[in-house]
Amino acid sequence: MNGSCLPILILAGLIFAGCTTRQLDYTHGKPSRCEAHGVLLVRTTVPVSYGLFPVDERAAAMYHVRMTLFPHAQDWLNPSCRVGGPSRAVIYVCPECQGARHQWESEYDSTH
Repeated sequence: MNGSCLPILILAGLIFAGCTTRQLDYTHGKPSRCEAHGVLLVRTTVPVSYGLFPVDERAAAMYHVRMTLFPHAQDWLNPSCRVGGPSRAVIYVCPECQGARHQWESEYDSTH
């Protein structure tokens, strides 16, 4: 390999590395306190899944209560139906919301 190819290989490596580590950040400009529980939110990184997902009865029921009972309990993110993009995202989560979500799931699963 001659020396003129080296800068191109380095640039290609940097571009590839940047693409694999890029994350979506959903915390910029967002309040840092949970509107449901009044506690400070915690920044965390979650996996991102793109595309459309089937909605079953449980998911539909959760959709109707999550914004009031546990708005910050996500453990993954679906930003859009488009395919491709970063595989990780930074979001705010609330420990109280996570507890409320687990309680709701347990109660729903025991009655349905």
